[in-house]
Amino acid sequence: MEMGRKEVKMDASIDVIGEDNLRNVLSRLPSSSFASAACVNRSWNHLCDTVLYTPKLSSAFSTNPSLQEAVEEVFNKVFAELIRPHFAIVTVTSPDLDEARQLITKKLGSSIPIVYTAPLGLMGRDAITNEFKEIQWEVYGEEYSSANFFDNGSAVPLTRVICLTVGFLPGLKFAAVPLLHTKTEQFEDEFLKDISECTTSVSGCTAPVGIILFTDASIDADHLLQNMDYSMSPETVIVGDRSGEFLCGDNFMDKKSKMKSQPLSIAAIALLFMRDRKKPYGIGDIKLHVALSAGLSPIGHTYEIGDQSHSVDFIGVVKKRKCTDGLEKVKWISSQVFREFQGIIEQYLFVRDGGIETGDCFRFFQPDSHRTSTSLRYVYDKFKDLKRSCDVRSSDCQTVKPAYSEQNKIFGALIFSCISRGKPLGEANVACSLFLENFPDVTLAGSFCSGEICRGDSSSYGQLSERAGSQRCCVHYYSSVYLVMSYTPSLLGI
Repeated sequence: MEMGRKEVKMDASIDVIGEDNLRNVLSRLPSSSFASAACVNRSWNHLCDTVLYTPKLSSAFSTNPSLQEAVEEVFNKVFAELIRPHFAIVTVTSPDLDEARQLITKKLGSSIPIVYTAPLGLMGRDAITNEFKEIQWEVYGEEYSSANFFDNGSAVPLTRVICLTVGFLPGLKFAAVPLLHTKTEQFEDEFLKDISECTTSVSGCTAPVGIILFTDASIDADHLLQNMDYSMSPETVIVGDRSGEFLCGDNFMDKKSKMKSQPLSIAAIALLFMRDRKKPYGIGDIKLHVALSAGLSPIGHTYEIGDQSHSVDFIGVVKKRKCTDGLEKVKWISSQVFREFQGIIEQYLFVRDGGIETGDCFRFFQPDSHRTSTSLRYVYDKFKDLKRSCDVRSSDCQTVKPAYSEQNKIFGALIFSCISRGKPLGEANVACSLFLENFPDVTLAGSFCSGEICRGDSSSYGQLSERAGSQRCCVHYYSSVYLVMSYTPSLLGI
């Protein structure tokens, strides 16, 4: 090198190729690399937003007897197409909960809310065959064992099942908020405050758009939901499972443990869907739709024991309770709750989980296949109308701006269905088929429960008491609850 010549150093950077070429590169990355690229800097994050800006729900399950291999299979399927996870729900057989959490955390990290749940079964698509199946691993009323696995209605000797559901919903933010309790106390007021404060910090309002709630079977879910129903905006959707096992991240609980003298455990977990007040320019709107297919019918008249020749499973009781919003507002609310009927001995009526008190009116209920079929037809028609309205709005969108390629669409759905729901009708996939017939290419996943959560009134079961006025009902049995997600694009575009 000549002494007088200056050495010129140029910093090599991929940014020099320009935004359009960089966007093209990013769009070709696998999902895991794409998620990493979004964290490089603010400029890359914005570019990733322009690459992937329409919502997506992706889900798959595996029955591989090796849990580690099963996790690989569901990850390969879920992330086969580009997606940035905003939240995840992991459904797994009960003995594998903790190990599944360790394996999934290594894959997804701890930056997004992840709920690990062990219900009584699941619905979804096989990661290998892409076939939609219902799998039940515990028959109602029997102990857990590998012999209790059912695959689309026939016994199959499975040892474990895991399902991974990941959501990317731009314009919304997500958080998992636990309900903590000790051996002697349950902190419901703090739970409601945590939900309100979390939502306010993200949305600027006190109530989220929606909540998926998982509760332990040992707690009084009816009382909790009465308080949530009272404290939340009427527009807030609440669905979930009131009887499964679950796990979540420990960081929130560790923070709260320092404030309590006794060890804490989690009685419930709320996955919050919250509006993002800093939603990027040009992002469309996401809406949550809920449908309930009821399966219980009343027997006899209110206040009467009824005809004992009928097979009675539940008693519907109208209870009037003081409800709180977690702050200072207290109000008396009438709600209908279901209690499992255990029998009559002499003049005494026996029910599970709390009896009938003075002033309560009640009525007997039983599972009804005719009622199930009727309510399923109603939900089917509701889905048809939803599909039709999306098609109409998409047509209007194209008329306003023909060059705009995005369309209104249903992009995902979750189901919470009773473990015994298919048996009275003698059909497999009874809860899923009516959705899949309307939206065959839309991601659908679900859980089998013994107590399905759906916020609403008691109109599906008739009015038990005129004196009590309007009655709320949030926990259902022999039902199917559908949470459907739709997207309306912004005419502004990205």
